Amino acid sequence: MILALILVPLYLLSRNLTAINTAFQPHVTSYSLVVFEATKLLAVFSFVYFLDLGLDGVIFALFFAQLVQVFYQIYLARTKIRTKFHFHFLKNWLKFSWLTAYSAGPTFLRNLDLTLYTIISLSVTGVAFYSVA
Repeated sequence: MILALILVPLYLLSRNLTAINTAFQPHVTSYSLVVFEATKLLAVFSFVYFLDLGLDGVIFALFFAQLVQVFYQIYLARTKIRTKFHFHFLKNWLKFSWLTAYSAGPTFLRNLDLTLYTIISLSVTGVAFYSVA
């Protein structure tokens, strides 16, 4: 399963390119999904059926399909990627990035007491009674 680690950086790059394309051309993400799925079908069929690679073939097929999708998305986002980076956007993003943590705070605090109770008592019985009640 270590072989599947090759998918992680490509997946992150694909997500970033999808966000760029969604912001400026929302329809492009659907096109890239069609390209991804079509390439995935062809690659899985060739790697698993013809080359008989099994699970490794599926991972290679996903890698290849995602690579094609990334190149397609780069091609479609090339005008936005070539523009100059504006550092004031980064400054504003860093200034307001705490807002997402602020909205998740109450949920974290609500679950913290159950976690601490389970750690201290070494039992989930109390949490089960709390959840039922």
